[in-house]
Amino acid sequence: MVKNIAIIGLDGMSWNILRTIFDKGMMPFLKHITRKKSLTATLKSTLPPSTLPAWTSIATGVNPGKHGVYSFFSVSKGSLGFESKIVTAYDVKYPRIHELVGMFKVKSLIINLPATYPPEYNTAFKTSVVVSDWLSPEIRAYPTEYEELAKSLKTHLVSKATAKPPKIYRLMKERIEKISSATLNILDKFKPNLMFIVFSEPDWIMHRDPLFLKGNHMHLSSKMFNIIDNFIKEVHSIFDHTVLVSDHGFSLYERGISTISFLKGKGIKASSIGASKPKSQRKITEVLFKIGRYKRIRPLARAIAKKLFKEKYSERITPYSEVEVLFPGSEYPGYAYVKPGMENNVIDALKELNLLKVYRSYEVYNGPYVTHAPDILIEPVDYSYLLLAEEKEEVITEIKKETSNHHPHGIFIATEFECNGCKMLQTYDVVPIVLHLMGLPIPSDTDSKLLWLEKKPKEYHYSMKWKLLRSLEKRI
Repeated sequence: MVKNIAIIGLDGMSWNILRTIFDKGMMPFLKHITRKKSLTATLKSTLPPSTLPAWTSIATGVNPGKHGVYSFFSVSKGSLGFESKIVTAYDVKYPRIHELVGMFKVKSLIINLPATYPPEYNTAFKTSVVVSDWLSPEIRAYPTEYEELAKSLKTHLVSKATAKPPKIYRLMKERIEKISSATLNILDKFKPNLMFIVFSEPDWIMHRDPLFLKGNHMHLSSKMFNIIDNFIKEVHSIFDHTVLVSDHGFSLYERGISTISFLKGKGIKASSIGASKPKSQRKITEVLFKIGRYKRIRPLARAIAKKLFKEKYSERITPYSEVEVLFPGSEYPGYAYVKPGMENNVIDALKELNLLKVYRSYEVYNGPYVTHAPDILIEPVDYSYLLLAEEKEEVITEIKKETSNHHPHGIFIATEFECNGCKMLQTYDVVPIVLHLMGLPIPSDTDSKLLWLEKKPKEYHYSMKWKLLRSLEKRI
């Protein structure tokens, strides 16, 4: 019999922050279960520690070279320049946990997992309820009877550029309240065997309010975190096991390294440029998806919308004449695409900066999609330095304003589970642990190297079956 599992994501949470929250008297239930028969471990993020590849590895059990997601942007090198667009469900090349369990007719509820737009693309086995993530042009649920939850996710979706303390805490508290309530209502109605929900709010707060990491504004967050704690308590009473996980941690930084300034000093054109969002294209796509809810014209409207969204949404070309090294986005600039023919020159230049570790993609990733990976991966030798996404007057700079950003060490908690030697886990260890707890086989091509089972676990060729189904869908 399949065991029921709840996975709760706390985006950006690290152990030092969580312990401070406990010390302030917040989240007492979570503190209680971490002291019982539970596995508590540090979860090492992807390289670099970026939201989208980390959550996708957590949800698949494989490294980015197998699932194809490296950042918020999908970048390819054309004849004239770098072609970039925002990542969607179409760009994920490996089945995620709800699709894995769906092959065994196991029901799942997925909420706010990054890169789940459009939601109907994630429900190949018709056993999932999926509510798309905050990055979507329109947050929607599939099947459409669960749109009420999608509406609650839209509530107070605050831009980091406008919300400041203390307002952000009040808005996030109201948003979490609505999401938690709506999710519990769906759990009662749908009764899934697997739930995976990601709370993005901790990450948003830590980006906007660095003082939170010092413990200065903990009192402003108490209501928000206690609502999450009550949600965990309710969920824990419903499911056999509860798993809590974060995609990366957070830290305060006082010193920064501007790789863009360094490369420009070497005569190399470098820039951090994200994909644009053409409003006309986005609006057309949204309208077509809405029209597609009506049965008579659904096939035609959805087909046109998918084609537009997949091929054109957020696409941008950055000419090689302007930029020779592209750091896509500004979340955490630890990866770069290089103009063809310049890779060796750029790597040699970066290696002169002894504060950096520099890798080629194939030294870190493996799998069929390494060819789509960034050419270069970068991390500081000492994580007291922050990689900066903008040009500065000095390559090494003192950061005068309080600044917080990602750190590679996140959290992992699994109730009623013990694992010797599992104090440091990788993102791709999560799926094998969850499937093992559920009593289902693990992926035959997982990158997890855990040796926590007394005998070799049962394996299943999930990706082979999933790719076959996807190819059949394209022919229909």
